[in-house]
Amino acid sequence: MPAYTGTTPTKAADTQYTYTFSGWTPSITSVTGEATYTAQFDSTLNKYTITFVDEDGTELQSTQVEYGKVPTAPANPNKAPTAEFTYTFDKWTPEIVAVTGEATYTATYTATKNKYTITFVNEDGTELQSSEVEYGVVPTY
Repeated sequence: MPAYTGTTPTKAADTQYTYTFSGWTPSITSVTGEATYTAQFDSTLNKYTITFVDEDGTELQSTQVEYGKVPTAPANPNKAPTAEFTYTFDKWTPEIVAVTGEATYTATYTATKNKYTITFVNEDGTELQSSEVEYGVVPTY
């Protein structure tokens, strides 16, 4: 019976798979003549870390996703409003695509300038004029 006594055969990983030696083909049998045995490898689909971050860099989610699969983004994040703006989630950037390596996606937002109700009243409290005015604009009577 022939026996292989060298180091375990290896096959370099690629972006899609990692390979593990699984045996020889054909199966090793008693010597009856010349024979060639070829190393066989099992392949394991690689997984990569996919990270979703908020606009300020705060990590929202980090998961391992298999090569070729499209990662699932977390629920649309929120950005706290300011006195000047209200923010609405817009999209992830770059565009979410099938995994081919590690990736980070960043939440982006659209900003809408806030409007406020400005009311002019007489000294007796009677309303003279009321209107919505955008933040930063000087109201006029």
